[in-house]
Amino acid sequence: MGSTTGHTISIIAQGTTIHGNLEAAGHILVEGAVEGVSNIKGMLTVAATGVINGDVQADVVVVEGHVKGNITAHERLELHETAVIDGDVLATSLIIRSGAVINGASRMRPPQKVHNLPHPDRIIGGALRRLAASA
Repeated sequence: MGSTTGHTISIIAQGTTIHGNLEAAGHILVEGAVEGVSNIKGMLTVAATGVINGDVQADVVVVEGHVKGNITAHERLELHETAVIDGDVLATSLIIRSGAVINGASRMRPPQKVHNLPHPDRIIGGALRRLAASA
């Protein structure tokens, strides 16, 4: 486990299989396999070597590997070139790169405010203002 900008990162390493439901908060990186439902308060990344056999629900879902189940992304679903989804997807924002495969239906829904995170421009702008004030 590690941390970046205050968010926890948990890794399910390649060669590791979890049998059962996965509930977590922060950023979960799946390089191995999960056999069960995944409910993440935060971000779920399925690496190119990763496989999830079960429904997925998270704020942000990034898939490079294989998901055999329905995906609900409350904020954003991003499918990379190597992604294969065998199930339906529901997302507020959907990014599909050329080569990604969805074997199911896709539906969009209106944006919902899940996190009260500042916009990146506000963070950078605030840092620049503090830097200028200290000079």
